Order: sequence, then structure tokens, then C-alpha cells
Amino acid sequence: MGNIGTEDKTRSYAVYITDEENTAEGSGVLFYPGGNQLFVFTCAHVVDRADRIKLVILKAVNIERDLYQVFQIQVPKEQILYSPLDIVTEESGEKVHSEDIAIIQVQKPEEFLMEETQYFFGDTLRNSPVYTQGYPNGLPEKSSPIGYLECFHGIVVVNAANEDKFSLRITDGFLDQGNRVYELKGISGAPVWDGQETDGEQELSLLGLMSSAYGQTALLAKVFATKLQRIRIMMKEKFGIVIERKLLGIPEEDVACGQYKPMVFDGTVAEKEPVSENERWLGEQAVACRCHIGNLQLQKAIDTAKEAIGDPRFSSCGKKARKHLMQHLLYCYEIGDLDQEFEELEETMRNEGLLEAHDPMRHLTRSFMKKKYRETIAAAEEYIRNGRENKTLYACANVFLLLARAYADELPVEETIGKLIDEQENFVYSTGDEDDAALIYQMIGYVYGERYHDYVNAVRFLNRSYRIGMDSVILESLGAAYYFLGISDAVMEDDRVDQRKVDRRALYKVREWFLSVSQKADELFWAGTMRRAGLCIYNTFYFLSDNYRILTVYPDVKKYVEPVDPPMGEDAFWRDIEMKYARVMAQSGNIDLFEYPHITSADRILLETTAEMSRWNNTVEQIAVQAGWRRINDPELEKQLKKAAAETENNIRRMDVRDRLPVYIQLMNLYGRGMVLFGWKKIDKLKYCLERIQGYHDPDVTESMENYLYEFEAPIGDVIARFRDTFERKPSIITWQELNHLYIRHGMMDRADAMYKELFADRRELIEEEPEYAYRAYIDYVTMYHRDLRDALQCYLDSKETFRDTDIEGFWELELMLYSNTFNEPERFETERQSFLERGLITEEQFHRTALIAYLTNLKRKKAEEHFWALRDQPHPVDPMTGMVLARPEEIHFLNWTRKVQPHHILDGSDKTRQRAKQVVRGYSSESWHVEVDGAMKKRFQIDKRIALDAWGLYIITETTGLDILKKLDMVFVPHMTVIQLLDDLAKTGSDKVREILDFIGSEPNIRLQSAGFKAQMPVRNAVERYSETSAAVAVGKEQDALIVLGDPKLAPQLVERYRHLILRVNELENLLGA
Repeated sequence: MGNIGTEDKTRSYAVYITDEENTAEGSGVLFYPGGNQLFVFTCAHVVDRADRIKLVILKAVNIERDLYQVFQIQVPKEQILYSPLDIVTEESGEKVHSEDIAIIQVQKPEEFLMEETQYFFGDTLRNSPVYTQGYPNGLPEKSSPIGYLECFHGIVVVNAANEDKFSLRITDGFLDQGNRVYELKGISGAPVWDGQETDGEQELSLLGLMSSAYGQTALLAKVFATKLQRIRIMMKEKFGIVIERKLLGIPEEDVACGQYKPMVFDGTVAEKEPVSENERWLGEQAVACRCHIGNLQLQKAIDTAKEAIGDPRFSSCGKKARKHLMQHLLYCYEIGDLDQEFEELEETMRNEGLLEAHDPMRHLTRSFMKKKYRETIAAAEEYIRNGRENKTLYACANVFLLLARAYADELPVEETIGKLIDEQENFVYSTGDEDDAALIYQMIGYVYGERYHDYVNAVRFLNRSYRIGMDSVILESLGAAYYFLGISDAVMEDDRVDQRKVDRRALYKVREWFLSVSQKADELFWAGTMRRAGLCIYNTFYFLSDNYRILTVYPDVKKYVEPVDPPMGEDAFWRDIEMKYARVMAQSGNIDLFEYPHITSADRILLETTAEMSRWNNTVEQIAVQAGWRRINDPELEKQLKKAAAETENNIRRMDVRDRLPVYIQLMNLYGRGMVLFGWKKIDKLKYCLERIQGYHDPDVTESMENYLYEFEAPIGDVIARFRDTFERKPSIITWQELNHLYIRHGMMDRADAMYKELFADRRELIEEEPEYAYRAYIDYVTMYHRDLRDALQCYLDSKETFRDTDIEGFWELELMLYSNTFNEPERFETERQSFLERGLITEEQFHRTALIAYLTNLKRKKAEEHFWALRDQPHPVDPMTGMVLARPEEIHFLNWTRKVQPHHILDGSDKTRQRAKQVVRGYSSESWHVEVDGAMKKRFQIDKRIALDAWGLYIITETTGLDILKKLDMVFVPHMTVIQLLDDLAKTGSDKVREILDFIGSEPNIRLQSAGFKAQMPVRNAVERYSETSAAVAVGKEQDALIVLGDPKLAPQLVERYRHLILRVNELENLLGA
């Protein structure tokens, strides 16, 4: 058995599905819980057309020798269950399912002896390896199935938390790239398995079902897989079978009762009681409601339940069915904190004879979570006295009785939780329902952490609850437990948290789960989450220094979080929240102290000083970069810098001593920059700051600032050796950054570049836990220090699949669109940047300036004008010599384009005049690389008359044939960099010809202003030293498979060498069209 791999073990789970005539084909995955029933999961579109379906199932006899027993079973369509949320439409005569899942229930043949299923339902991340096994081209009659069972490997491309599908790319080289859809036909419904390699025995994790191709041709070998959450809920609701699920990255030792057991099932499927058509309908509504809850769509669950209750059919259903649905609605009201609606519904249920007083489970949980422990105890004692016949209620009442007494009577853990679990951590009472068992494990985990501060066991029992529970609400409690576990060793005597000592690995788990909840949850559920766990979420982001998320979640903290008897008092409670946000804002250099009503006068001094120092450090950093880190002569700037340093020294004495450390570090950096740029003799000031820093007894910070002081006392070679020694002795991303910044400060940018390349290639252990932070830092580095933009674009393309936070990915995509002048979707650019403005991530000035650029480069005057006038109201830089306000280039471009001002004419030999155009055309004759315009080329062009065109090409056409010749073409692609070049020329010259070109390309329907995507830009960027607007025309032409027509007289040799077969000189266009 030593040669048997994971893929061998999963073969026998693959099922071939067809109809009686073998005219349909598809795949499925076998699930056998034990007993006399088995199930096959597949896609709805695989089985929706047949009256009877045939299943071909394999049973392994000898895996190593590929020997399998084959069973064929026929099943009527009545034994197929579809999602209650499924909406079926028709397209081209085919059924289209909104929920493409189906469960086939099968009576197991007596002779079919098999082991119970041994897989979990799992989750996956982008860029993770997966594989699928199925029957892509069917199974001929009387053929051995194992010979036709295929295995395809791939990687996950996108797995958004709020989507019911994820996409993957098939990576096998044997797949015919020209005929992918045919080769994958029949794979629908096949299982998608986790393909991660592990050190020990690999558990089987089922991730989804293959459902559809990307487009009509499975473009880029991409396909979609349906997630399994709906199937899991349907199995529980319809058959009482709980299929366990797993969270990524959780070892078994973090799970209570963690023996390998992938399902909870007693071996038999209960016989269905005869029900009316109305009760069958109501049962479907209950399942639909449960599905919405599981997907954190609380409002949809409420609407579904209320609509069912208001339906005339509802009153004709039995008490049991009505009560079941209304209990789901009670649960929604409970977790949505809708107390009035909860109480009104209970009253309705009492009036209809469905309740005597309260719903017992909801009564126990609500009173307990609202910390009404005496009420919980009284209710539990009553249920224990009167509810022995109901073993679930009896068990839960005993649990809540002891857990409430842990608080009310301050009982030790051995007298509460110790009486509820045995030595194997199993619950001592029998519940009979895994939903209730999940609740019990959740409550035990909650009390372990909240009451006894035993966060290790809190995590273990909450993980157990998640595995067997039906929805994701448990992630709130689990995230909170991991949060407190992560900070447990970092809490100081004054209850503040020492960020150096937090367990970042634990906090990173919290971050991932809360991001997952935020992406899936609707507004109602998210509001409840913030009320219950908002502080844990906020503090997690703060302790991880995730400034982006601090800024985005702060408004929800202020809106939803309510202090419940905080030990420090309400003012101190809100001050702590406000200060965490305000510190981040101050570090950006922007702070409005009126937004923080609870901060103290000392806080105000701290924040004002931090913001001022941040502004100066950022300003001086930019000046140093522009000056190449060489000394400059700017007396006014030097005077202001000295004033800022002196004011900081004065202010620091008025701050709380505990808050001074980061200000001393800022001050030390400011003095250091003054020494570099202005030649200050301030070594004594550096030593003064260092002495104060040493008083905080932080060895890492002290060593870092001692190294910084040494930088001004020793030769650069010795300094580099010292910084490198620190990094080698204490390898971390922090010491790595300190060495990297040393190189930057001394203008050694090639070495700084090399460090990033080494980090991603050879030192990935430094960023293993938090890779996206490193990628974000690198993109920042490239854009801030004007490094080669292709490196940032390539980094984004390589790393975007690893970004857990899709908002961060979106933010950087837009930033790179701005830096690369790629504005194919200006409306999307504006809308998404607007959301960043609303969350405080960019300023009003940044929003309107970049939106102006996006619309200006697309020649959309109305929207550009809207942002131009908004930008005029924002602060502008002032010329220190004249005192005049300085306009930005994009403002000047807009004013000239719209004729609001006239430019000063700056004519030189580079102007695109008619005479110059003729000279350029004559110069083409000396070029030897031209593509020959022959008959074959003319014929091809008549079929597909699309070109990409640069600025010089437009100038020459204007001066020779006239722009109307372009109307004869199907499409002309003009990149945004070309538009910028034209606007710049217009601003310099006021040329009527340039204006004519802009008017033409902005109005003609066959002219498309479009840039190549990042991926298509990369080959061209890698080929040239400087990516110009002509390079942009080559890139978009190559991407669109269009002829590239260029007029630029000075083409980069690398462009000619690589793309000569695609490039046509603009003077040949008339010849080409003349055919």
C-alpha cells in the first residue's frame, strides 16, 4: 500500500452519470454515510432532462493493480433533490440553473459492501493546487470505467467569499488548447479535491463540483466549480446527516474531540412521513431560509420566512412544520439583535399554540448572551424539571445552568465545564441533534475564553463547533478566541497591549476569518457581528498595523459597537477607539482633531505633533529622492525644518511619557535627514533622542536606532556590515526593511531592488505568514521611488492571487492603472476611488485629481469638467519665490483642451508641423526593416481592418491624407498615453492640428481609446528601456491582434527587433486601403 497516493484513494468516489439510452453524460461524487442509503452529489444540469438516470459506481478491490468492482444502479427522477433556491430559466433550449447542484438519493444494493465516506467538505484559497476526477467523454457500453476515468490538475484562480462558485485553471499540458470544451465534456458534476501536499497522512477534502467552462471555449483553460455549502445544509435538513467541514490551516490539536470523523450520522435515514403538498412546500421554504442563514444573508432569510408565513398555504400546514420555519425566523431575529421582532414573533407563536411561554433554546441563549445569568439559571432549572422527555432540551438546560453559574456564583472551571465533558472531551449528555451539539460546544468554548481566560481550550471547542455546525456565525466567537489567544502574552499591567509580543500568526487567522465574514455578510448580519465582535476585529487590524482596514472598519465600530460596563469607563473606552484611528490618520499627515471628542489635551498634542512630523518626514523624503540623496541649498526649507524640530522638542515634554517613543523616533529621523540634505551638525541631537529611546527598554527598537546613529559616525561600508549583521542575527521582515531603507537613504537603489528580488525568490520564509503585506510594500516602493514600473506590474500579476483581502488587491490595481495610464474603465475607476475616499484612504484632492485624469484621457468632457471644478476648491501648491498658486499638469491640459486659456507657444524642432511631417515620411525610406505590403497582406486587411495608432501616426495622417481616411477602418485603437501626449502638445503649442486630432478621436465611433491590460503590457515593457506612448500602441495592437501602424521617427530598436513583423509605417496605410 506504500505506492497509493491521494488521487488513487479518491478514484472510487467518482461516479459516471448517464440516462437509459446513454445519450447524456456527466460525473458526480459518491457519498456513503453508512446504513442502507447512499448519495451522489452532482450538478443540476447533468440530470435535469432524464426521467431515469444510470449511475456507474466503482468499488476498489486492489488499487495498486487498478482492479475495481463495478455497480450500475438506475434511479428515477423523483429521487433527485434540487436546491430550494434554484431558479430555472432557458437559454437556447437548454435549462439554466441559478443553483447548479443536485443530490441523488439511492437505495444501496445489499451486495454493494463499502466503507463509509472518509472526506470532509473543505475550503480553498486562490493559487492553491486542486484536481478533479470524472468521465470527460463518457463511458462506452461494456467498457471498463477505470480506463475512461480521467484526472485533471489545476490551480484556484478566484475564490470570492460572497460567491457560490470558484474558478480554477486546468494546468495539464496534455489538454488540447484548441478543443478544450470537447475534451472536458462530461466532466460536469465531477468532484474537485484539495491537491495540497502534506507531511503526514493526507485527509481528503472535497472543495466543490465542476460546473461550467469559462466562456464558450474554456478560455485560458479556466472552468468554474460550485461550492458545497448548499449541499451540506440540504443533507442536514432533508436527511439529518451532518457532513463535517474544515477551516484552512487548523491543525488537529486545535480541535476538541479531534478524532478523524468526517460525518455525524447514526447509520439510517429516517423514513419520510407522508406530508401534504403544502407541507412539502413549507419544508422547502425552511431549507431555503437555512441556506440564506448559512450564507450570512440574514435579510434574505427573514424575507423568505415572512413571505412563507404570509402565504395562504402556511395556515393549512401542521404545527410541527410551522413551528420549524418560525424557529428559523426567531434565530434570525436573535443574531440580528432585533429584540422587538423576536418578542412579537414569540407572542404570535404562543397565540397559535406553538409555544407555551418562550422558545426554550432561544430563551436560554438570549438571556445568557445578554448576561442575564440569574434569568438563565431560573429558566434552565424549569426546563430540567419539566423536560426530561425532550433529551435535547434537558441536555442544553443542564449546560446553560452550569455555564450561567460560572458567572453568577463564580464557580471554578472543574465545577462547570468539568462536569459537562468527559476525558475524551465528549459531551456527557446526549442531544440527538448536531445543531444543538454545535451550540453546546460553542458555548463551552465561549465560556472557556470569556470567563476563565483559557483561550487554548476556547479555540479547541469553538473549532469543534464550527466543524459540525451549519452556518458561519461561529466564526465570530472563533475569531474572538483566536484574538484573545494572540494577545494573551502581550497584555501589560496597565491593560495595554505590547504589540511586539502579540502572536501575529493567531491574529492573521482572525483577520482572514473576519474578512471572509465581511465579504459574505449582508448589512444586517454585519451590524450584529460588529456589535458582538467589533472590538476584536478593530484591534486585530490595529495590532497587525493593517492601516487600510483600520480606516475602513472604524466607521462601523463607531456606528455599531456599544460599551457594556467597560472597566475603564465609557470616556476611556471611546478614547481608546478614537486614538487608534487618529494615530493612523496622523501618520499620514492628515488629522482633524474635531472628529475625536473623547481624546485628552495631551492626546491632541501627540496627534498634532505626529501629523506635523509625518508631513515633514514625507516632504523631506520626496526632496531627498529628487536630489538623489545629495546635499541641497534651500534656506527657506531648512529654516522651516529647524522650526518643526524645535516645536517637536517642546511638545514632547507635554505628552504622556508612555506615548513619546514613536515621536522620539520621528524626531531622530528628521534630524538625520537634515544632516544629509543640509549638512547639519546634529549628532548631539541624535544621541539625545537615542538616550530617551533606550529608556523604554525595547531591545529591538534600541538596536535599530543605535544602528541609525552609527550611520552618521562610520564609513558606509562599516554601516552596511552592521545593518546586515543585525539582519542575519535576527532575520525578520523588520530587520530586512531596515537594511533595505539604509540602501535607499544612500541612493543605492540597485541594491534595494536586488533585496526585493532576493526576498521573493530566496527568503520567502520572512513573509510566509503575511505575504500580501510584502507585496503591498514592494508596489509602494516602486511607485514612491520611481523604480521601473514593470516590476510593480509584474509583482501585482504574480501576487494578486495570494491577496486574501480583495479590497487591497482592488486598491493597488487602481493605483497601478493610474501610474501606467491604463484607463479603460473610467466610470469603474471613479466609483471605486469614491469608495476609498469615503473610507478615508485617499483625500478629496487625490480623488478629484485622479478622476480628472481618467476622464481627460478618455476625452469625456462633462465628467472631466465636474472633477476639474471640484479640484479647484482643493489646496494647491504655491511657488515660494512668487507666491503664485501652481496648477497641476492635468489642470493645464483641461484648460487648454476646453479653450478656457491659451498656451504660450513653444515651437522647436520637435513640433509636429506639415514640414516636419514630410521630413519624417522621407526618413522612412532609409529604414530597412519594413514589412512589405503585398497582395496577401491586403487581402487579410480587407477582412479585418483594425489598427493601433500612435501620436506621430495621427499627426502624419492629419498632414498628408487627412483624418477621414481612418473612417474606412473597422476599428482604430489609440492608447491613453497617446491622448496624454496630444494634450501635452496642445498645452505647449495651441496647435489647431492637434485640436483637430483630439476632436476627431473623441467623436468618431470607430476610434477606441484603449490601453493594453497589465499582462499584455509586460512583454513590451520587458523589451524596451522606456515604455513610451509608441510602446503603448504596440502593446494594445498586440493584445487586440490588430495591425500596428506607427509614425514615430525614432522607434526604439528593441521594438523594431521584436515586433517588426507586426508594424506598418503610417505612410503605407493609404496603400493598404487602396486595395
